[in-house]
Amino acid sequence: YLDSKPFYLWGLSGEHRVDVLKVCNKNEPLQMQSQQTFSDGLLALITLGIYAPHTVKIWCPKEES
Repeated sequence: YLDSKPFYLWGLSGEHRVDVLKVCNKNEPLQMQSQQTFSDGLLALITLGIYAPHTVKIWCPKEES
């Protein structure tokens, strides 16, 4: 799972939650990560921090078939 979430004013405004159990089909996630990627940082710099997105990554266990 990979998604970009919008934040504003250098990340001071905006709250987002990701339902990891829904993303991983009721399984516990292997890893979660929220980071400001290079492109996220570039957008924040260009807009002087008014818009400062963060990228969310979630790794789920493989489903057995």
